Amino acid sequence: MRKKLSLSLTIILILFITIFILAGCSTTDPTPGSEPAHGSEPEQAISQGTIVLATTTSTDDSGLLDFILPVFTFETGWEVQVISVGTGAALQLGRDGEADVLLVHARAQEDQFVEDGYAEERFDVMYNDFVVVGPDGGAITHNDDIAQTFKDIHQKNLMFISRSDESGTHTRELQI
Repeated sequence: MRKKLSLSLTIILILFITIFILAGCSTTDPTPGSEPAHGSEPEQAISQGTIVLATTTSTDDSGLLDFILPVFTFETGWEVQVISVGTGAALQLGRDGEADVLLVHARAQEDQFVEDGYAEERFDVMYNDFVVVGPDGGAITHNDDIAQTFKDIHQKNLMFISRSDESGTHTRELQI
């Protein structure tokens, strides 16, 4: 039986994004007047339970979650269990009802996921830059046009190594 991600999970994702934005924009110096009363600590939210976040390995490996999840848990009371996999596997976890929130990067697959009724809505949270690297030697000139880079690789019959793992990166390679 497939399990739909509920509106409450969408709200949790919005809270997650809010915490991300607030954590990313905070400074080490508190805003005047925002300090807790002398001798008091900020109050931690009451425990709400656990949600499962299926996310890409690139998001997990970035260290971002290590920074923002403790803040999210402190502020909301929700513990977050992270499952770090490729986009295809994360979407499958969502389809199977094994994940409550997904952070993935394959727009067409995400849109299909929503269209198929597994989620009510999707949100842009972050974006990736697509960078192709290779040996120095002038086979491909440096440029900002990824489509042209892939055309050059194809036309010059250059070796290209793909992850071929149904990840968001692999999906994007195939689109290009």
